[in-house]
Amino acid sequence: ICRCRALRVEDARVNYARQFAQHAALTVITTVLAGVLFYVLRIVLYKYLPQEDYGLFYVILSFVTIVQTLVTFGFDPGLVPFVTQYREEKDPDAIKSVAIGSLVPQAAITMSIVVLFLVMPPLLAPWAAANPQAPAFVRALAHPATPSLFRVLALHAVFVLLFKCAQQVFLGLQAIAWRNAADLARAVCCLGVAATLLQMGWGLRATAVAYTVGALAEVIVLGAAFFISFPQIVRARYTWRPELVRNVFDTGKWLSVGFGGIVLFSSVDTVVISVVRKDLSDAAAYQVALPTITIFYSLMIAAGVSLLPMVRTLWLRGEQELLAKSVERLYAAAIAVM
Repeated sequence: ICRCRALRVEDARVNYARQFAQHAALTVITTVLAGVLFYVLRIVLYKYLPQEDYGLFYVILSFVTIVQTLVTFGFDPGLVPFVTQYREEKDPDAIKSVAIGSLVPQAAITMSIVVLFLVMPPLLAPWAAANPQAPAFVRALAHPATPSLFRVLALHAVFVLLFKCAQQVFLGLQAIAWRNAADLARAVCCLGVAATLLQMGWGLRATAVAYTVGALAEVIVLGAAFFISFPQIVRARYTWRPELVRNVFDTGKWLSVGFGGIVLFSSVDTVVISVVRKDLSDAAAYQVALPTITIFYSLMIAAGVSLLPMVRTLWLRGEQELLAKSVERLYAAAIAVM
């Protein structure tokens, strides 16, 4: 009996390790492809745009990214363990309720910030015009092209909110292939739309439109994935559960602190450079060098993306013995892929 039990544990360990290795390898490959595409996108933008315009766009985008990260703080990573739990309990109603419920406070904050984005540039323009020595960040906010960029990026923020929530749901469902396919679709659309619009003479407007269309593409792919692979969640009943939303935030706030990531840090860097310098070309130079570091960092964390739902699954299934014996192997596999 003990031998049979040991064999079952070993078989389960092999199956979990194989699944984790497949997910990790798929994520790493997608990260490499998407990283290369976004790298090429930077090259295309730098080729067609003046340095000042290139710096202007990435200062504005970095500012929007910082705000977006603060809006989603706690909710994004907090969804994963709950979605994993309700997947194990075969409760699609709870999955739909926790996903949509977490969007409600984020959407309310996002709408308020969108209004701020739209009213801020006209208010800053007179002051920036009267102070030619103002920091590059202030001049970027007061730039004549900034209101139109903010209008498009406000829509981009809405799409990002949707696809980031869906990404975490698919991670909890361990539907890694759909998640990676959506990321790849976003990168392809961003590059394709930017190259097309720049050749058509759209100039600076092409940047925000390309990023927004890319985010929309990811929303469409993930939305289609729900209908194709998880129709039971689409048909499930939604109920407002405020206590569940609070639990998601309480669980995710520490994960958000731990996994703030280079995206947030690089955005803060870009804004800080534009605050302490008077020339937007300095921020442009930083954004030219940044993708190299971003690719390496993304590769480091890509392999471990599916580790959280995997460990959560083992715990929920009451396989503490298997978890104790496997967690070091799973971690070693993640390090090996990195």
